[in-house]
Amino acid sequence: MRFASHLAQMVLVDPGLVTQEGFRGCQAGVAQGYIIPEGWVTPCVMLPISVGNVHTQPFSVIWDTSEVVQTLRDRSQLRGRCISCPFLYHCGGCRGVAFSYTGDYLADDPHCWHALSGPYHPNSDKDSMAILRQTGEEEV
Repeated sequence: MRFASHLAQMVLVDPGLVTQEGFRGCQAGVAQGYIIPEGWVTPCVMLPISVGNVHTQPFSVIWDTSEVVQTLRDRSQLRGRCISCPFLYHCGGCRGVAFSYTGDYLADDPHCWHALSGPYHPNSDKDSMAILRQTGEEEV
C-alpha cells in the first residue's frame, strides 16, 4: 500500500503505518499551506504564523523564500524529543500543536503519539487502544 498523509496520529489506529514509505507526518510548509481571505499565508491552518501576503507577493515567491517555510522543510531543525526520535522523518510531530503549547513551532509536540506509547515496536502485538488505555488517555 502506498499513501501520503500528514496525520501522524493515524498510527494510533494502525501502528504499522509509520513504516510505510508515504507516511510523512506533518506537512506544514511542505505540501500544505493556508491562505486567509485577507491574503495572509500560513504554513498550515493550525499554525498561525504569517509568512507573507498574496496581495503583495506571488504565492510561489512566498512559498519558496519564506524562512519559516524553509525551516519547516528541514526536520533536522526540530527540537526536544522530536530531534532524537526514530520517526523524525516519518512524523515530525504537529507543528501547530507545538506552537500552540510552547510558542515555538520547532518544539516537540506535546500530543506526540510516540511519547504517549513509550518505546514503539511496529511488530508489537499491542494494539493502539491498549496503548491509550495504558497511558490513561480516553478512547475517542
